[in-house]
Amino acid sequence: MRRALVLGLLLAAGAAAAAPPLAPRDSALLAPRGSWSVGVLEPLRYAVSDRVTLSAHPLLCALAPNAGAEVALGRVGGVVLAGEAGASVPTLALRVLQGHLLPEWKTSGRTVGLSLVPHAGVRASRALGEPGLLTVSADVAVGLTRPLGETQGLGAPAPLELLLAPALGGVRTRAGVLGEWALRPRLRLRLQGDLFHYDAGGSPWSTRVGAGVDVGVGVHGRLALGAQWWSSDQHAYDFASGEHHRSHDFLPTLDFIWAG
Repeated sequence: MRRALVLGLLLAAGAAAAAPPLAPRDSALLAPRGSWSVGVLEPLRYAVSDRVTLSAHPLLCALAPNAGAEVALGRVGGVVLAGEAGASVPTLALRVLQGHLLPEWKTSGRTVGLSLVPHAGVRASRALGEPGLLTVSADVAVGLTRPLGETQGLGAPAPLELLLAPALGGVRTRAGVLGEWALRPRLRLRLQGDLFHYDAGGSPWSTRVGAGVDVGVGVHGRLALGAQWWSSDQHAYDFASGEHHRSHDFLPTLDFIWAG
């Protein structure tokens, strides 16, 4: 038993040593041709060339078929630029929610029609010394239909509210900054901040601040661990003071990403 344990540790150490360093995520640096990655929450990405990467969210495809593409735009000085665009069709997802998160739709006497949500964005990345990478990005998503009339927001936690915002007929914009540092070849630190805008009948601004680490697992895997703080208007009301106030949520993040 002792020999088997020692052998297992040696094999694991050898595999970790042979594994490539973890690459940055969500930056303007696109993966080389033939590379791919997929996570539980991260989209499936496949690099059809050194300049074009296709993507889709497998977890959402059943209720909201979607596809996207990232394209390298070149380099300006020490800054690498990339653009992204795509679309989703969340019609089935809205029909499932019609009598739940949106109870007024249940008695509307109508059925949610075709809903199309295109999105586009741009990223710019610059090295921060040898181990660091700074990425600034912005994107916009637009709902091209208003399924059952005006919607003043769900009053739901910010991640769900912002996910559904364009599908409910709104326009969601985001600007963000992400810093990554390679602490070890198979260990990366991530710090991010994002500002969202969506007119949901209250304050149109939501904020996200997060921190996390990516840890290499074996040769092809990585475990993404972290936490996020959200500040948003969920239409909360303090009956004791008679004041409307913003909501603040602390949420853990966890994903396993497989890449090759």
